[in-house]
Amino acid sequence: MNLRLEGMVLGLRATGGRPPEEARPHTAAVALARAHKLQERIDSGEFAGRAELARALGFTLARVSQMLDLTLLAPDIQEEVLFLGSGEGGVTESDLRWVLGAPVWVEQRGRWAEVTEPGKGGGPQCAAIRVSSRRQQ
Repeated sequence: MNLRLEGMVLGLRATGGRPPEEARPHTAAVALARAHKLQERIDSGEFAGRAELARALGFTLARVSQMLDLTLLAPDIQEEVLFLGSGEGGVTESDLRWVLGAPVWVEQRGRWAEVTEPGKGGGPQCAAIRVSSRRQQ
């Protein structure tokens, strides 16, 4: 059912108020945005560092470090991640951490291309490939 309200069309659906799938951000984009927000809280002085932030959130220092390290992705990769739609690819936070395993942005871009290559990238279908290639490195 659609309602018109002063020139706007509002689609009503019985989904418990959740936005349609295509309107939700990709989970990897949410993780990256969260990382930037948490880093801002440290930069603003709200928290002295990662350890204090971890204690306040009830996370381990290792988990907070994993989250904040996402801000070290090459800027163009971050932009692509932020514009992923919810139905686009199976890119996971784990994929992003694998990309981060390359310390240089040029190398990150190569890994990002592997993750996002159609038929190969992201998700369970290429997990075995990535695991075996990581062991070889």
